[in-house]
Order: sequence, then structure tokens, then C-alpha cells
Amino acid sequence: MPLTPYKREAYHHMGVCWMEMEQYDYAIDAFDEALKVKDGDPLVSEAACLYYRGMAKKRAGNSGFNVDLEKAQKMGYAGKVQV
Repeated sequence: MPLTPYKREAYHHMGVCWMEMEQYDYAIDAFDEALKVKDGDPLVSEAACLYYRGMAKKRAGNSGFNVDLEKAQKMGYAGKVQV
């Protein structure tokens, strides 16, 4: 399928939109789907998805957000999201 390389990007953007609407559980689900894509989307890194999922977990009050944030940091992600 020609759009397969962009699945991660699509799920990532969907997760960001859910975060903007403060629907953190939906955002977490979208980032989970983004992380399942292993084709190596050139536009969105795995580290970015981990970082945003960690932020969504934190805002939702879920535990385990530190694990995602630490993994993203170890992978070299230096993006910024307002906490």
C-alpha cells in the first residue's frame, strides 16, 4: 500500500490533535498505534511518539509516563511540549 510509510505520521498527528482537545486516553491509543508501525516513517521518529505518549500519560494522570520520556531522551529526542 503506497501510504504505509506515512501511517506513523498520521497516528502521531491524530494523537497530537486528541491532546489538544484534552482527550488523553484517545491520544495514548493513537500514539500506541503509531509505535506499532515499524516501517520507519521518515517524518516522525519513534522517539517523538514515545515522548508525546509519555506527555499524554502524564496529563491523563496515568503511571508509567517516566518510562516513555526517558526512552525518548535516550533516543535523542529533544522536542518540547508545554506541560
